[in-house]
Amino acid sequence: MRPYTQLTPEQRYQIQALLKMGHPYQEIVQVVGVHKSTLSREVRWNQGRHSYRPQPAHRFMLFR
Repeated sequence: MRPYTQLTPEQRYQIQALLKMGHPYQEIVQVVGVHKSTLSREVRWNQGRHSYRPQPAHRFMLFR
């Protein structure tokens, strides 16, 4: 089992940009270098009304 690492702010912004451009999850996980379940959870936990929000996601991570 790999050690747990949190996403960096850069990875979060990269995810946001790729989602906005309409890239599928399979493509995003290859570019960002995370597991598909990590991406799915990250987007689900940090979904705003209409899109993924990296700024609040990073702030929440700092307080966990």
